[in-house]
Amino acid sequence: MKAPPTQKAPPTQRTTRGKSSLEQSGAAAEEGVALTQPRPRRGRSKKGSACDEEVEALRTNRDEEDLKGDQSLEIIELSDSDTGDVVDVPDDCEILRRDLGAEMGCGHVTDIRKAVGHTALTHTQSEGDLSLDSALSILQSSWHLLQHFPPPSLFSRLSSLIAQANGQRDPITTAMMHSNALGITTRHHMTRSLASRMRKTKKCLPDVADALGALSLGDTQETQTSRQKETQKETQTSRQKETQTLAKMQQIFSFSSAEPHSFPQTHTKQFTQQLKELPTGVTVCMLSVVEACPGMIDTLLLTRLERDSTPITIRIPTVHRQHSLSACVAELEAVLEQQKQLNGVSEKSQWWDGRRSLDSRMQRLMEHMQKCLGVWLCLLLPLTSDPELSEQLALLTPLLTPSTITTHMLQAVLSAAPLLSSWDMQCLTEGAGLDQGACLHLQKAVAKLQNRAEPEGHTVLILDKYLQKLPWESMSCLRARSVTRMPSLQAVLGHSYLQKMDAECVLAQGVDPQQVFYLLNPDGNLPDTEQRFKDWFTSEEAWQGVCGSAPDPGKLQEAMSTKDLYIYVGHGAGARYLDSGRLLKGEVRAAALLFGCSSAALSVNGLQEGTGIVLNYISAGCPLVLGNLWDVTDRDIDRLTVALLRSWLSGGRGSSLLTHLPAARTEARLTHIIGAAPVAYGLPVYLR
Repeated sequence: MKAPPTQKAPPTQRTTRGKSSLEQSGAAAEEGVALTQPRPRRGRSKKGSACDEEVEALRTNRDEEDLKGDQSLEIIELSDSDTGDVVDVPDDCEILRRDLGAEMGCGHVTDIRKAVGHTALTHTQSEGDLSLDSALSILQSSWHLLQHFPPPSLFSRLSSLIAQANGQRDPITTAMMHSNALGITTRHHMTRSLASRMRKTKKCLPDVADALGALSLGDTQETQTSRQKETQKETQTSRQKETQTLAKMQQIFSFSSAEPHSFPQTHTKQFTQQLKELPTGVTVCMLSVVEACPGMIDTLLLTRLERDSTPITIRIPTVHRQHSLSACVAELEAVLEQQKQLNGVSEKSQWWDGRRSLDSRMQRLMEHMQKCLGVWLCLLLPLTSDPELSEQLALLTPLLTPSTITTHMLQAVLSAAPLLSSWDMQCLTEGAGLDQGACLHLQKAVAKLQNRAEPEGHTVLILDKYLQKLPWESMSCLRARSVTRMPSLQAVLGHSYLQKMDAECVLAQGVDPQQVFYLLNPDGNLPDTEQRFKDWFTSEEAWQGVCGSAPDPGKLQEAMSTKDLYIYVGHGAGARYLDSGRLLKGEVRAAALLFGCSSAALSVNGLQEGTGIVLNYISAGCPLVLGNLWDVTDRDIDRLTVALLRSWLSGGRGSSLLTHLPAARTEARLTHIIGAAPVAYGLPVYLR
């Protein structure tokens, strides 16, 4: 009779060397992540396992806790990998690249000014009148009371409702109102920051030290006076230019101060001028959900903006579709939650089966997202320059009279003909009310354009707090294209203006591949990642950076304002080394590539808009910042990082980072749950 097997003693938990409560609360306030007990370690699987691939673990240091309302952040438990020590991790495991300091998106606009001194606005309403015009009048009266300094949640809802009430009868006003519904919080931050910088600039007088430094003991009195005047003139010219730039930026980001009686003429005039200032070749797409009731997010509002083109706004209901918009959001949250739970699985084959299952679910999610858009995915794409499009449009335009589709809508549809299915066209013809003759002509036109080259150009997505978490860039219609995000239309205009005014900025001049600063494994607890990149980074003689230790904050801040490219490979977004305060103190020149966990994720609290350190990079003038929407595993994201950097930096003059990103996504072993994680904010950057 065999003796019973001896039971193994449960593993003892490692003691953590935590920080003081003051240090803990400071780090948490910067990136807003609360930690729990460290996860159990995962060892190697036994020989003979069905799965011979190495196990990868999420690059994280702890599980997140939900931070709701005014919950205190002072009590934080650190895991052993946050102490700065190198953790003994099995060779076949990966760890999450999440930072203790990932910025929490709490609503910063708490000092909303009260409307004082405003007289009540009248609106047209008769007793018992429930018409659309009456409702629109009430909404506009409320909107006018708030327009000077709007509270984000309420103003966003009002702007969205007014946009829907206007509909197609006034496309300019509809698009303008939709743009006012997005990015309100970041506009508040920018106006406050610009006002502060303007005050400092006006207070600064020509520096006496600069004038004296230009003098020499051997100079005559006349020479000294001449040099002093030249120095003062150069300083004065420089500050005048800076003041003009700040004033223009204030004008771009400021909220409307037009009188209510001039609505909408004055407002639409300003908006039309903004459209003329959009960069050439850039298509701006604003997407937000329509909440008929709180929490009901099954209707999508999509607006397309282009320079010298009439705006197009479409309301897309998805509640009756097989996969609604709310179902897509719920599925993403379920996949990410399951990813965290799977991190505790120790069996190798079971872990890989779970990871592959999640990757397949993420792939199906992106297919469902594209189906939610239907035929209107065409609005996300730039217009083609194919002359055949103009010919087909001229033939079809006379047939559109009884339908609800406009010429500009039809132009966008025909431009995206290579991507549209027969089902898409059937839905369009039925929804637009086209007669049999128009349907036949439309089918012929689409057939002629099917094999043409797909449109080229750049797309900027402006997403609301519900939609920003979804990987829109990895839908099949956008995956191979140049796509970035922006928090607001004003952010696009601001970056475009800086590109025009500063001929030496990165957006205008390009990225010098020799002017690079890197920060590799500053926590010192990602030894495998450091080993993969250290020899390469240190062998680049012109590059500067830090490996395996924390950088000097002042030098890092200086590098952001003088270098062309900043590469961060570590946990999170590295906010404990370069926090929001330091970012916003000066202008950020360098494009930033942040390859940590959730480095581009936004946190949403209550009714407020999403906030995160990636938006602070944009507010500080960063031309482009690349980061991850969710947690990623270290080996797989390292594969993507190597592929992206090597292909882009060796691409030669004019090579775009965003052009090389689609191919780099495929280098990840899990091409959807890892490959779809990176997204970019800003405008495209190219090699000099």
